[in-house]
Amino acid sequence: AEFAGDDYYAAVASTGTLTLLPDVVDIRATTIEVTRGGNPVTEIGTGSLAELDVVATLRDRWGNAFGPLDSIYTEVGGTCGACPPGASCDPIRGDRCVLYHQAEDLEFNASLGFFFGAPEQSQETGTFGSQWRPGEEPGEAKLSVTLAGEEGGEAFVTIFDDSGCGCQQVPGIWFLGMAALVVLRRRRVN
Repeated sequence: AEFAGDDYYAAVASTGTLTLLPDVVDIRATTIEVTRGGNPVTEIGTGSLAELDVVATLRDRWGNAFGPLDSIYTEVGGTCGACPPGASCDPIRGDRCVLYHQAEDLEFNASLGFFFGAPEQSQETGTFGSQWRPGEEPGEAKLSVTLAGEEGGEAFVTIFDDSGCGCQQVPGIWFLGMAALVVLRRRRVN
């Protein structure tokens, strides 16, 4: 009863769960993040031995991210009555043929530098990650992913040449101090 002595009315509550299943992968909609220690990275030196974390989030054509339990699949054409070899009828829509993919089917690409280790899927977020290291060649590195022969997602990291003389840049305050020392020394001589 809602009120003391009220035998007719009661407060009611209801909850529900809505589960969105992503549509086929749109590899072009993939988002890629490049980080080191959780901080975004947009440039790095050629001599750096730091490994950068590259994380790809696969998305469907509506922008929904794939989670850790979602099946990753692409549409391969045809109708359910005549699917190509290796493909199966879409269990959700039922009017198209789809090809299911495993984590190993996703490849990370880099125009400069190199990836090492196979991509791994996070069991918490469903994202795919790999480690990348810049090479010795300066320039702009384009990082992307490939699935079923189609490239998508882009991130760019500028690799600058840090080989130089090996010396450190002198802070401006030291330069000002040295200039003041020269001026004061000249005054004493005159």
